[in-house]
Order: sequence, then structure tokens, then C-alpha cells
Amino acid sequence: MHRVAGARPALVAVALVWAALLIGIVRQPVFLTTDMVSNHVHIWYVAEQLWHDHRIPLRMPVLASGNAYAFPYALLPWLAGALLWPLGGDRVVTAVFVVGILAFLAATFWALPRLRRGWWAVAVLVNPSLVVSVMLGQLPFLWAAAAFMLAIGMWRRQREVPATVLATAALVTHPAVMLPVLLMTVVVAVPFEHRRRRLLLCSFIAIVVSLPATWMTVTSPVVDQTSRSTQLYSLVTTVFVRALVLGLPLLLDALAAHWRERTALPVSFSLVSIVFVALAWLPFQLNVGWSGLVSTSPPNELRSFADTVALDPGRIYRVLPGADRKYELYQIVRHGAVLDSEFFPESLRRQGFASDEEYARFLAKRNVEVVVMTPEYASHYRSNEPARLESLAASGDCVAGVRVTAGRSSETWRAFDVARC
Repeated sequence: MHRVAGARPALVAVALVWAALLIGIVRQPVFLTTDMVSNHVHIWYVAEQLWHDHRIPLRMPVLASGNAYAFPYALLPWLAGALLWPLGGDRVVTAVFVVGILAFLAATFWALPRLRRGWWAVAVLVNPSLVVSVMLGQLPFLWAAAAFMLAIGMWRRQREVPATVLATAALVTHPAVMLPVLLMTVVVAVPFEHRRRRLLLCSFIAIVVSLPATWMTVTSPVVDQTSRSTQLYSLVTTVFVRALVLGLPLLLDALAAHWRERTALPVSFSLVSIVFVALAWLPFQLNVGWSGLVSTSPPNELRSFADTVALDPGRIYRVLPGADRKYELYQIVRHGAVLDSEFFPESLRRQGFASDEEYARFLAKRNVEVVVMTPEYASHYRSNEPARLESLAASGDCVAGVRVTAGRSSETWRAFDVARC
């Protein structure tokens, strides 16, 4: 069967789902999903420096024990959000995210006109990798993907200079993902491209111009805070999943170029994509994104800690919340604390520790002065870190150069002081 009816109703239905999704995101001041709050904390900090001190900061001393960069990546969207911050605060960040989503969709249909209608358009809109990126709040990547797709469209229209500028913008925005994507795209395109030398030259220029942004990414404290194996695993899995956001529309475009009338192809792709979204729901934590869509208020377990004298501005805190939405970390930072980590999962270090001594060395390396945990942390992350804290506090011993003592507490949090000894 080459042709399948029902394209228009299917496209309308998918478009309505996307509209509902975007409306659900827009109505949230902070879209509480796994990756989104990182954008809020960086844009907030840059906006504070920009509008109060009239400068664009390089460093961000409120994260990574004072060693973080303000722009480890995401220069363009975060700077845009900081410039617009006075118009709506956190809601500006949410709006910047939605702009990135819409920009990517518009860029895809502009760059790949064969996919604008019928079942081919449906297949683009149900791309499971795109759904994952949106539900996880991957703002910098979606901005970078939009710029890269525009670069492809410009290149196909033989507008090489704009294509190079846009490819550079994509690399500057997300070097860790877009550099491998650019290299893979060039490798695949070169055998079919009659402007091979120009393609290689323009790609080389984009890579060279974006080197400062790449350097900021690879020298970010998160690299020093994680093992080589963790870095490699994270990079490979991240690049693979996010590359499909761009790769699947390009594959569909190649299929449409030869078999445009065989709509059974995009129909099959759409059905498989819907199945993959369902299968990815828990492994990719899409349930957290759904919770962020329907939530009516942010978590408040640590609100009493942030609002009382229990928080000592300027000290280095390790915060152990009960869910992977990071809002509590953002709340603590905005009240003057310095976090021991960045907001990346690798930096947060949610795994357990083999011994009290290993954990004490970890605290000493990050110069942690206070650990704050919620009761749900251990069960949510299946981590033995709370048990290590309790053990060190109960013994009162000096272990690996630190001594842990129990501090203030409430029904929703407990604090432990960490001192050098």
C-alpha cells in the first residue's frame, strides 16, 4: 500500500497536541523538568550582573564551589534571556525555551520543504528524540538545533556565508553536541556534495571561530568533577539521542526525495515513533516533564531553610532534594548560597559512596561546608549518602580531613555542618 488516507486529520491532531504542550509549558513560570532549571539559574545570574553591575560575567561563583563559568555553553539563548529578564523574570526563560522549540520546527520545515505536508509533516512532529528534548527542557540544544537546521537550509540554497554563520552559532550554543553532529553531517554529505571543498572550508571556519566556546565547555568544572568513563558515556549517549532530532528529519527528507507518494513510509515511521515515546517515558524521565506541565506550585521542602537564618549566604552547600527537578537548588542559590556542583547530572553526583572515607574525601575536595538533605532523597535516588552523613555525624571522628556534625533540622530537611580538621 503506497498511499494512506487521513493525513489532514492526523496532522491537525498532532498540531493540537503540540499546541497544548506549548501552552502547558508557557503557563509555568518555571517548567520543572530535569534540564530546564539550569537555564533559569544561569540566566538569572547573568541578568543580575548585567542589569545591576553593567557587565557580562565570565565566571559564576555561586556554582561548583565558586569555580563555575557563567557560559559553559548556551551563550546566545542565555544572553538573550538575561537581556530580557526585567520583562518577566523566570517567565522570560520559559518564553526563550518555547521560542527555541518553535524556531526548530519552523527551521525544519523551511530547510526541508518536502516534509511540510501530509504524513511527512506528521512524522517530523512525532520524532521521539524531539519529544524527549522538549519534555526534558533542553533549551540550549534546541536553539543550537534550530541554527544548524537553518544552516542546512541556507547551504541548500547556495547561501554559503549565512550557512557558515549559522553553523558557527550552533557550535557556540552547544559545542559538546553540535561539533560531533557537524562532523557526522559533513562525513555523510561529502560523497554527494558537488561543493565538497567549500563544504569542508566552511565547516573548518565554523569550528575555528567557535573554539573559545568549545574551550569553555571542556574546561568547565563539571569535567574535573566526573571520571573519564562517566564523561565518555554521557557524551556518547547525549550525542546519539540529540543527533536524532536533526538526523531523523534529514532521513525523512531523503526518503521523500525518492518515494514521496509512498505515504506508508511516514505513516510507519509515525507509528513507530509513538511507540518509542511510550517506551522512553520512564527511562528518559518524561514523567518528570509531565509532572512539570501539570504542577500548580514548585516544591517547597526547602523553602523554610532558604527563608530562615539556617541559610548562611556565601557558604558552600551540598543540597540533596527529593526529586530531579533542581528547583530547590535554584531556590538556595537565589538566597545567597554557593553550591558545590553545577546543575548537570554528572556534577550533582547522585550515586552512592563505597565508604565513609570516600565520602569524606568527596566533601573535602568540593570544599563543602553544609549538607542539606530531604527525607525523600535516599529513596528517590537509591543513594547511601544520607547513611554516610549519619555515620560520620554519629562518630564525630575526623575522617579524611573533615568532621561532620548534625545541625539544624525541620520536618522537611536536615542540615549537617562539615568542618576541616
